[in-house]
Amino acid sequence: MAFAPLLIGALGAAATVYQGVKQKQTDAQNADLMAAEGNAAINQANAQEGMVRRNSREALAKQAGAFGGAGVGYSGSSLTALDQSSVNQELDALNTRYRGSFTAWGYKTQSKILTEEGKNAQTAGVLLAGGQAMSGIAKYYAQPGLAEAPSGLGGP
Repeated sequence: MAFAPLLIGALGAAATVYQGVKQKQTDAQNADLMAAEGNAAINQANAQEGMVRRNSREALAKQAGAFGGAGVGYSGSSLTALDQSSVNQELDALNTRYRGSFTAWGYKTQSKILTEEGKNAQTAGVLLAGGQAMSGIAKYYAQPGLAEAPSGLGGP
């Protein structure tokens, strides 16, 4: 069968292109999932920050109530303690937001990487397919007694 190398080359090329397209689709789906995870991380961090702030206000109110109940007043070292507690609680809330933002950045960066990998997989599939097709044509021409190219393929 004289056309067997051409047929094998064409089938291999088609399979390689298909594999590249499927890899791009898979990477695109994974990229979308990573982007959604990034958005979820932001939303979770915002919700957690709100909880930290509510708990902080409650703790600060209890601390102020304890100072008032003990009759030590709200100046001097009591004021210093309340100020320090307020600062620490604000830092806790900001750290919660930062962790969420940093996690989201990681997911979104991974999403961009997957998108690029998908594009590269598809491009590589096309290039590899071209190489496979050329290999099939070269094997066809290497057959003994073949003087001309088959019609439609052009000649040297």
